[in-house]
Amino acid sequence: MSLNLFSSSAQRIMKEVQDYSALQQDQRYLLNYLNNVKLIADYWKQVKPKTLQANLKHYQRHDLFNLFYSQVNFNKNTAWASLLKGLVKQPEFIKVKKYTEGDEELSALMTVRVMVRILQEQVDRIKDELKASYEQVKEYREGKEEMQQLVTMLNGSGGNAFTHDGLSLLKYLQRPDDLRDRIRILRDTFTWLRNFSDELPASFKKSQLSSDQGELNHIEKLMKETQITRMISSEYSYLAISSNLARVLFALRYVNRELLVYRGSASPKVVLYIDKSGSMSNLLEGVPKISLAAGLGLAMLKKFDDTKVLMFDTEVTEVDKNKVVQTLLTITADGGTNISLVLRKIREVDDRKSVHVVISDGIDEVSENVISNELRKRIVFILIETKAPQWLKDFRYYPVRTITEFRQAVAKSLQP
Repeated sequence: MSLNLFSSSAQRIMKEVQDYSALQQDQRYLLNYLNNVKLIADYWKQVKPKTLQANLKHYQRHDLFNLFYSQVNFNKNTAWASLLKGLVKQPEFIKVKKYTEGDEELSALMTVRVMVRILQEQVDRIKDELKASYEQVKEYREGKEEMQQLVTMLNGSGGNAFTHDGLSLLKYLQRPDDLRDRIRILRDTFTWLRNFSDELPASFKKSQLSSDQGELNHIEKLMKETQITRMISSEYSYLAISSNLARVLFALRYVNRELLVYRGSASPKVVLYIDKSGSMSNLLEGVPKISLAAGLGLAMLKKFDDTKVLMFDTEVTEVDKNKVVQTLLTITADGGTNISLVLRKIREVDDRKSVHVVISDGIDEVSENVISNELRKRIVFILIETKAPQWLKDFRYYPVRTITEFRQAVAKSLQP
């Protein structure tokens, strides 16, 4: 809350509003205004011309705020009330009110914009102000609602609510394109979350059908007792039966058991490292590169319990699915990439059973001996529209320049 409701300042504001307001008082609307006094003051500092020194009374700001925010009735016959009555009849006001109603930020913004016109003695230009503000108000409100829906879908039904850390109204006013970029990133991330959720099982299909003893069509390899060295003793009873059918049944049981064991290890434990530097917001065939990578990361977090996702630029941080989405809301156009930190992190978290997949669109130089030869075999780089430096020659890496190549690289990277 912006004010302590029991402070002397709040009490003076409440008395002024109750004595002079042109609007019928509802305690909810008054408290709502008190809670947004600071918000209105902040926008006032941003919007008012530097030469404008005057200000409106609290009751007038309250009335304007609640005109845009809620349903109110007039209860005074004054010049101020007449101005407000004329304002609410304007078609431009009705259009703007459709988007400001119930939105504190937009109501505060329109409050201060109308205040400027009144204090400049340009009441006749309020209509023009509303008309000029309409597209901004509409885009921000609809964009914020779409972002809220996308965040919920990406996080699941229990996902976090929309956060203004991602994009506040003030940031939108300063850089409108940011809102459009955030929506595109979230929308495409959701699309690729669904795509990779469907594709991930296919990536493991071949591995799941194979074993170190051969595929099912090589069952004859198991017909020799010398090839069946890992049978448990109770299974030998099948061999006492002389019929070929019994031997086939035994071999099938053996293969099925082995495949079940292999399924547990065929889908490798994956640690995914996603570059979140500013350049990852650039497009690959019309899709933000960060959306492809984040969509894959979210799909793996949802489908495989032992997957880990870390995001990096000049630092490396492990994230859960909620923090992945928060990163998408706050990714900026600046910031570099420090791959040495990623390699050091791999050494820290490696358990000799993991495949480490690094997705980046820019790899800097590092010392060639920073990683052991044994560990290099389990690190895979997916390089988006960037050349591989010389030190990567002994690693597995896949340069990609199209979305199709990215999907193929993902499938190859996840094979054991």
